[in-house]
Amino acid sequence: MHPTSLVITVLVLFLNVASQTSEALDPFACDPKDGTSRNFTFCQVNLPTKSRVGDLIGRLTLQEKIGLLVNGAAAVPRLGMKGYEWWSEALHGVSNVGPGTKFGGAFPGATSFPQVITTAASFNATLWEAIGRVVSDEARAMFNGGVAGLTYWSPNVNIFRDPRWGRGQETPGEDPVVAGKYGVSYVRGLQGNDGERLKVAACCKHYTAYDVDNWNGVDRTFNAKVNKQDMEDTFNVPFKMCVKEGNVASIMCSYNQVNGIPTCADPKLLKKIIRGLDLDCGPFLGQYTEGAVKKGLLNEKEINNALLNTLTVQMRLGMFDGEPSSTPYESSSQLPLTYLRHHSIAVIGPNSNVTATMIGNYAGVPCKYTHTLQGIGRYASTIYQQGCANVACAGDQPFDAALDAARQADATVLVMGLDLSIEAESRDRTGLLLPGRQQELVSKVAAASKGPTILVLMSGRSIDVSFAEMINWSH
Repeated sequence: MHPTSLVITVLVLFLNVASQTSEALDPFACDPKDGTSRNFTFCQVNLPTKSRVGDLIGRLTLQEKIGLLVNGAAAVPRLGMKGYEWWSEALHGVSNVGPGTKFGGAFPGATSFPQVITTAASFNATLWEAIGRVVSDEARAMFNGGVAGLTYWSPNVNIFRDPRWGRGQETPGEDPVVAGKYGVSYVRGLQGNDGERLKVAACCKHYTAYDVDNWNGVDRTFNAKVNKQDMEDTFNVPFKMCVKEGNVASIMCSYNQVNGIPTCADPKLLKKIIRGLDLDCGPFLGQYTEGAVKKGLLNEKEINNALLNTLTVQMRLGMFDGEPSSTPYESSSQLPLTYLRHHSIAVIGPNSNVTATMIGNYAGVPCKYTHTLQGIGRYASTIYQQGCANVACAGDQPFDAALDAARQADATVLVMGLDLSIEAESRDRTGLLLPGRQQELVSKVAAASKGPTILVLMSGRSIDVSFAEMINWSH
């Protein structure tokens, strides 16, 4: 079954980005309009990431390198790199906590899902990953609109065993395995499944044994006294799962000490278990790193190693691939649609402008409906054709008008599926295929479409659309 509302929300959101924000046209680096920077080796997308990162680090001065070690990373104008804010949050939706996201204008808000302690109680890993996908869709849209970054310091997988802890609501609960499975699923939803490519970069936090913020005068820099067994069997389990199973892009060390050593300065935790401290949320490294190098306390090679990790993440996010809207975030080449290429949208199908179909049976009275045609029409010019008179799509009605609409528009959205006339109490189906001639309409419209074709299904049950594998959707 295809979640229609999700598909349409994503589609409309990306149209919204391109049509209302000029920042979407400005790349972070490797601007194709810049005749100098586009020829740098690190801008060549056909080369291995490691080679590109190595080339970039080799071009940076010590001062430029140091400027990249903090969350508010400095610009490097001579190499065509803009400044970047690493700190954004997405605990249960794109958040306004942290300087990396800016709501307002074309982006007045984002979807807020239930707090993690509640969602984790469902024990539904599929749901956790699905939430991550929606959050990362919206995060990518905001990035393309120039109002957010692509690095999100979520999820929080700390163990919640004292109900007095103020941040317990952010966590998946007291069970290390559940916390780990939640972290893995949410990370996969955020980062996508396109190989090395990252949709957004997730961060499992706070490593490790952190569960006090301000209790009876004890603040979050407290000393957690933890034996080896508790560390291995409890506190480190979610972080190990995040790394080994979720392939998380980053880990955040915690505020506290563990057995008398601050976690962010513990060589055992950061070098023998996790791979080092690469970025500082704050000004410290920016202020004191150069002096440490001059005094021989720090080797520039260690700075290079830190940048190797952070710049690799940015490369995997596509931030050095040129214009953002040309950078894929999923394996699909059809989405996102962008106003740069898709000024007009053909909206075709019997469910294009339905309302009650969206809420199913045994439903209440919604405050407001926004059907698909209305939603897309807010952000692009639309050409509407019903195609079939209803979802039964019976008879021999011609599809000529629908095919003409597909030929005219820059992209086509087909809204097909079922409604309560076909699936409801006392109405079972005899098969799983699209009703009547819907499949024929889909195939003919996709063949006629001038631009990419998006198929959206509204239904309360599974539909067999295996025929779609044989269709060229891209044109």
